[in-house]
Amino acid sequence: MCGVAAAVAVGSIVATGLQVVSQVRNASAQAAQQNNAATVEKQNNQMRADQRRREASLLRSRQEAEFGARGINGFYGTPVDLMSSSAGEYAREQEWDDIQTSNNVAGYKASADNIETASTIQTAGTLFDAGSRVVDRGFIVKN
Repeated sequence: MCGVAAAVAVGSIVATGLQVVSQVRNASAQAAQQNNAATVEKQNNQMRADQRRREASLLRSRQEAEFGARGINGFYGTPVDLMSSSAGEYAREQEWDDIQTSNNVAGYKASADNIETASTIQTAGTLFDAGSRVVDRGFIVKN
């Protein structure tokens, strides 16, 4: 009977080890996904910023051409105010986008950290549970 008990204890320990490895790998994969999402968010923000710069440049060129076609000097007075207002709008949009991106990235990073912390706690719980089962089943003699 002692051989059977030892085999059951070894099997339980191996199963617990496999469960722990699985938990850690799962958590690592989930954390990597969150970190990747943060990287993608930053890259998307940069692409949106580039697009806004192109749009602002095109708008300014279009406004200058329209003013020039009408014989209006576009470098002082109301035309400058209009172009400045347009540029300011693009800048405000980008600033808002930067804030949203920063918040999203922080959320992804926090999620990744939380996943790793939860994995550590879950792993410890699994190991303690396995240890208590081994002791409860009498595989280890209590003093």
